[in-house]
Amino acid sequence: MVTVSRTIAFANIGSEAIYCESGASISVSCSNIFGNPDGDWTDCIANQLGLNGNISVDPMFCDAAGGDFHLSSLSPCLYADCGVMGAFGQGCFHEKPALYAVEDVGNDQGRQVRLTWQRSLHDSPPANPYVIGYAIYRKKEQFAGGHPKEKPVPHAARGEGSMILGWDYLGTVPSRGDSVYETVAPTLCDSTIANGQCLSTFFISAMTSNPFVYYDSPPLAGYSKDNLEPPTAVPSITPERLALLPNVPNPFNPSTRIAFATPSEGAVRIAIYDARGSLIRVLIDKSFPAGHHGAVWDGRDGNGSPVSSGVYMCRLEHGAAFRTRKIVLIK
Repeated sequence: MVTVSRTIAFANIGSEAIYCESGASISVSCSNIFGNPDGDWTDCIANQLGLNGNISVDPMFCDAAGGDFHLSSLSPCLYADCGVMGAFGQGCFHEKPALYAVEDVGNDQGRQVRLTWQRSLHDSPPANPYVIGYAIYRKKEQFAGGHPKEKPVPHAARGEGSMILGWDYLGTVPSRGDSVYETVAPTLCDSTIANGQCLSTFFISAMTSNPFVYYDSPPLAGYSKDNLEPPTAVPSITPERLALLPNVPNPFNPSTRIAFATPSEGAVRIAIYDARGSLIRVLIDKSFPAGHHGAVWDGRDGNGSPVSSGVYMCRLEHGAAFRTRKIVLIK
């Protein structure tokens, strides 16, 4: 078995992208195979597109015709989950900024994400026109339960600027010649157990010294969540009944805290099940005194392997009583 990983196969003339001898077996992962006139995902690598991080898109080399196979800042091969594809890495900037991360701001009460992007080729003089700032736009009404209402636009109002209809302007980050920029932007919703994953979509517009020239990044979506447990008063008395409190955070990644209360001393069992009812892991199986307690699930099964994103059930048992709650893992 031959393994190919983090490779770009582009414009291979004379045969298919990867030539396979009779009976050859090749495993491909985290690779971009595109633009090969005699075939891309064919022969012994057929059916591997879309699996193990494999893609088939323009790698966006800096100057393929001139023999420069470094990647431009907008290349999809720079931002794969499994690492950079190709042998040369980044070598130039694209005129459009490259928004490559929309991530939850941790340790907060939600409704915030951090945006990270690479600069435009025209950031600062001597470019003419040069970028003076990066405007942040968020897609309107993209939240749980929201139903965008299209408003008619008069014909006279349509034109070059109509491309930002349906997007809210959030602010501008000044240009200062940096290679990478970051800012924190608000979302309109958080991902919750009730509504599931709630995405917010953004794009970055590189505004130049000429107000009629700008360079817009491709859009990218991400989500925020409430990371902090709401403050609660700790009861000073013995709980009157068995209770399984909401886990925090929820949704979570990579771990979440499960709080519970027992009205009397006795054996306690806390187990995690998948949506089909199959046992994933037993977190606790021992005796506890009456009172308030906690446990942590790190998103792994009983063998220590990470489980996939999804909805899981947490079941608390104490004597003849039991309680259950849904837990959402998002990766």
